[in-house]
Amino acid sequence: MPIVRGIATLAITLAAAFPALADDDDRPLDLVGTWTSTGDYAAVMLGAANDANPEFKTPTFMPQANSWSMTITEQQGRAFHGVARAPNGHEEPIVGVISRDNDHVIIAAEEAGVFGEVLDDDDNELEIEFCYQDQQDGRAAVACYVARKQR
Repeated sequence: MPIVRGIATLAITLAAAFPALADDDDRPLDLVGTWTSTGDYAAVMLGAANDANPEFKTPTFMPQANSWSMTITEQQGRAFHGVARAPNGHEEPIVGVISRDNDHVIIAAEEAGVFGEVLDDDDNELEIEFCYQDQQDGRAAVACYVARKQR
C-alpha cells in the first residue's frame, strides 16, 4: 500500500502543479521600462514636416539614428501606457495592449499606430519588432525596428 499511496500523492502533486505552470504562461509580458533599438532598423518617409521630422519631398530612407524609443510607465494586465520619444526630443503619449497569446502588441499615438511582434532571442532577453505607420494628411512614413528593454 505505501507504493500506491506514494504514486497517488505524486499524481496529486503533479496535477496541482500543472495549472500553476499554465497560469505563468497566461501571464502578460512585463513591458514596463524603456525600449530602445538594437540596430535592426528600416524606414522610409515622404511628405510634410511634423514635430519629429523635417519635410521629405521625395521618398527618403532613414538611418538607424532616427529610431524612436518607448518608455512604458504603467501596465495593468495586458493594457499599458507610456511615452514615445523621437531622436530630436519630441514626445508623444502612447497607449497599448498585449495580445492574449503574448505574441503581439498594438500601440496607438496621436498621429500614428505601432504594431509589435515578440521575437525569440538567443540571449533569453525579450525583444520586440515594432513597426510604425504614419498616414496623416500630406505625410507617409513607415519604420520597423527591433527593440530591447534597457536594464
